[in-house]
Amino acid sequence: MKKSGWYVVAIRGLYGQARRFFGWLKYFLVLRGNLRPERDRLMLNKSPLMTLVVSPKKVAFVLTLLVFCLILGYLATQFVWYFTGHDYQLGLAAALDLNGENNIPTWYSSSALLLCAVLLAVIGLGKKRGKDLYSGQWLAMAAIFLYLSMDEAASIHETIGSLIMPALKASGYLGGYLHYPKSRGSLVMIAWVIFGTIAVLIFLLAYLRFLAHLPTKTRNLFLIAGTLYVGGALGVELLAARYYDLYGYQTLTYAMLVICEESFEMLGVVVFIYTLFSYLGSSVTGLRILISNETVKHSPPSAVKINESPDRIHKHG
Repeated sequence: MKKSGWYVVAIRGLYGQARRFFGWLKYFLVLRGNLRPERDRLMLNKSPLMTLVVSPKKVAFVLTLLVFCLILGYLATQFVWYFTGHDYQLGLAAALDLNGENNIPTWYSSSALLLCAVLLAVIGLGKKRGKDLYSGQWLAMAAIFLYLSMDEAASIHETIGSLIMPALKASGYLGGYLHYPKSRGSLVMIAWVIFGTIAVLIFLLAYLRFLAHLPTKTRNLFLIAGTLYVGGALGVELLAARYYDLYGYQTLTYAMLVICEESFEMLGVVVFIYTLFSYLGSSVTGLRILISNETVKHSPPSAVKINESPDRIHKHG
């Protein structure tokens, strides 16, 4: 009995130790799991948090100011050229030519269109994460504006125009509308206007339901921005091309047509950027940006705020 009782005590002791061991192990694992978000937060907060406040109105104001500076710079070079005959002007005429390529206005326009693509992608990815019905339309617009940005920098549309120009060149009056001066680059073609018009009509038909679901203010601003941009890119450019065909380009009238064309395009993009920032600020409470080589499951506190009050920013920080 005594020997048997010793085994019983030993087994009970081992069982109790095992229970305590697995109890501590379970406690440790659960506690570690609960502390992991806090640990990640502390690790991510080792570096100071930078808060960037974006005001759509201020962004639009700065971009509009840049547009007017570009217009005034081009107008000044055209006045000097017209009244003094100096067309080089230490390279400023080419660098500020609104109708030229590979210069400051082109860089600005391409960058502004790229910003539109980024904002559309951010909205689209957010909508996709929320399983929104129109997330695909947002992402498709992001791809379109990415193409427009590349086209502005690389003049892809002029290559398209040169491909369809032979079929239109012998069309009399229409042919006069569809070319630009030889001095602007080996008879640069703008036959892409026809292709662009068809593309715009297809876009409108495909996005009618998308536009209808947007808030009224956003929808109206989208339409205003699109009207300005398309009116400049297609409508005014055709008028400028026809004017050159009749009177040449070394006139102030032609320079004014170029200013109208480029102003409509650039201001249309400014309105669109303002609309995207405003929509993003109203539909997203905070935007978190994390740069890391490792996958972190728990995001840091909000780092970018769009049009929020200081109190709210402090609360999120």
